[in-house]
Amino acid sequence: MRVSRRFQGLIRARFRNILYLEIYKSDIYSISSKNEPINGWIFRLTIIFDQPERTFYKYGQILAEATQRSMKFVVHDKWSSIDVQRLFSAIRLFAPLVHTVSIYKVLNDWSLSFINSHTIWQFQMDVSILELVVAGVSSMDLSRWYSFQCYLQKFSDSVGEEFMHLHCIATFSDQSLFPKLKEATIRVNEKEFSILSRISQYAIKVNGIFPIESLENFRISLISNHGHLTVFNASRRKNAKSLLIFKDWIGISNLNERYCQQYVIPCK
Repeated sequence: MRVSRRFQGLIRARFRNILYLEIYKSDIYSISSKNEPINGWIFRLTIIFDQPERTFYKYGQILAEATQRSMKFVVHDKWSSIDVQRLFSAIRLFAPLVHTVSIYKVLNDWSLSFINSHTIWQFQMDVSILELVVAGVSSMDLSRWYSFQCYLQKFSDSVGEEFMHLHCIATFSDQSLFPKLKEATIRVNEKEFSILSRISQYAIKVNGIFPIESLENFRISLISNHGHLTVFNASRRKNAKSLLIFKDWIGISNLNERYCQQYVIPCK
């Protein structure tokens, strides 16, 4: 779509004020809100200059909200190939600008304002969304990546998934996707350890995603959904091996005391 240079300049100036990027993955049909799908259509809510405007899309499953300083996106947990490509395009658009990134997989009812981003340069990302970001930066086409993810679902919770390997051409970048980050947190639940071992197969250096040298803290949050921590026991060789592969990818030997590993049991 063509727009005037003046309009384009206004939009770019507005985008430069965006400091916070929040991304959620959830069942958008279960969101408790006044904004409900109408006649089976999925909608995207856009707020421009504090003036709400509803735009309806037949195939879109992404909600968006913009304020003066922040951008929020909600993608459906059963996303489509189009949703994947649109979400990554949005992430890449705002990544060079934002200081704070919060990305969550939401399992319960919530509202769009349920998380407030107050910590500058803080980055919290669910590992499944991290895989999307890494795939988007890699040589792999996102349509092919989505097909691969659908194929993996057949091997969910089975031994076969760990034998699935990717073949990507090495991609090098002089700049990180999120160049201003100071703190990174990667959230992993007990069913997502295989993703950790897959990240390095996209042939992307960690600095292509975030500047590992300038990070002040890199945190891995291991989350148990069953109310106990036995799933994170080092005796579970499969999980321990996946975590070890991921640590090697981020270059844990260079992080030293800046690396933190925590174990989380969600409150019920």
